[in-house]
Amino acid sequence: MNKPELKEIINYYQQTVDLNPNDAKAHHHLAMYYSQEDSYPKARQHFEAALRAEPNFVDAHYHFGLLLFKNHDWAKAEGQFLEVLSLNSQHISAHFYIGVLFFHLEKLDQAEQHFQFILGVKPDHVQTLINFGALELKRDAGQLAIAYFTQALILDENNLDARRNLAATFMHYDRFENALTHYVELEKNNQLEVDDLYNMGVASAALGQLSLAISYYQQVIAYNNKHNAALNNLAAIYIRLGERSEAKEFLELALQASPDDTASRFMLDVLMDKKQNPATSHAYVRNLFNNYALYYEQHLQNILQYNLPQQGLDILRTLKFDSFQHVLDLGCGTGLSGVVLRDCSAQLTGVDLSQKMLAHARHKNVYDHLIESDIVSFLQSDAQYYDLIQALDVLPYFGELNELFAALIPRLSKHGIIVLSAEISDEQPWQIQDSMRFCHNPDYIHEVLLSHSMRLLHRSRVIARKENEQDLYAMLMVYQI
Repeated sequence: MNKPELKEIINYYQQTVDLNPNDAKAHHHLAMYYSQEDSYPKARQHFEAALRAEPNFVDAHYHFGLLLFKNHDWAKAEGQFLEVLSLNSQHISAHFYIGVLFFHLEKLDQAEQHFQFILGVKPDHVQTLINFGALELKRDAGQLAIAYFTQALILDENNLDARRNLAATFMHYDRFENALTHYVELEKNNQLEVDDLYNMGVASAALGQLSLAISYYQQVIAYNNKHNAALNNLAAIYIRLGERSEAKEFLELALQASPDDTASRFMLDVLMDKKQNPATSHAYVRNLFNNYALYYEQHLQNILQYNLPQQGLDILRTLKFDSFQHVLDLGCGTGLSGVVLRDCSAQLTGVDLSQKMLAHARHKNVYDHLIESDIVSFLQSDAQYYDLIQALDVLPYFGELNELFAALIPRLSKHGIIVLSAEISDEQPWQIQDSMRFCHNPDYIHEVLLSHSMRLLHRSRVIARKENEQDLYAMLMVYQI
């Protein structure tokens, strides 16, 4: 309907209510037309007039509820929908919108009651299935969410909301191949949004399909050249490929978009050699391991042949340390160290900065406590004393070590032990490497620990893992207070 026609209709109904102010239907029609024009005050005025004239006017209550809902007047919208249901308890649309309203208000149990009612009457109500899936996702019930989204898609294979929600849910649970399947369907139908393209980049990178990931991230940037996450991830891929000039270009763009982005600043400083010893970036470490979590263990054990946790335990046993009451695993990652330490620990606590790494550790069921935190902040706030603190592959993400050890050592019990590993610097006390990890001179570590009254029990040069198909050596150390 064009504007002149709409204006003529509005004039007609206005004349009607001028002649008969109690004509509920005319007020209702006026309210509906004003709603179409987004004239909220006038629409509301005529809905209220219609309901004064006819308090049991179900359609007026319902459409007034929609108007209030659209304008985020949640409390009054709820009142209108409840009024509809008091007049007609089978009103499917009122049940749906009050369910959606309760969902927005985080009243999930109440929302569920209304969604359940609808599905009991109309099991093929696609939008209810989609919203029920979103509700279960809020409850972190991923499998149920997937089931609802899938059911909606079976009923309507062209439903973009169902497919997009299903893809995003698979992304949330790191099921990247499943996610890509649905994003590719959206791509075939030219229905991709910027967030979809970004997620396709993340999924492709996680699956090792780096050229595809680059393509998707570049499409994101074509839409939004200040998309910091895409710029940052592109830089990380180019660093991984050894293409430093491309990485620098994208990091500079990322910092133009977000000057406070400490992860991009850290990487760019390393690539530009601006700082011989840049400050540690928690954001960089968090992003690195959140993106690495899916294939971390397989890569570490099968490709890099990593076995530091077992080497650390073997040294402790050689030193006649067989059991500990309280054990702290710093930078616990996916729990590889926890599996090794479990049998010699009465209470085992793991700390890591990466939420996704901790999710994998949690599935192993070897830790009594798992905490998401940067290590120094945790140590500074923790009140527990530990008989053993292990920090394997932790020092490579710290430069200067005084702050770390000043926080760590007070958490040791009397005669407590720390087990550490460090990538080796033969010259500088500590320095950044092309890998963006720090290496440390063992004598520097020794001096810092001596200043905190620690004594050396063991120090040996060991093969920590492979890097670029070459043995990567590390210093494995045991100190006691």
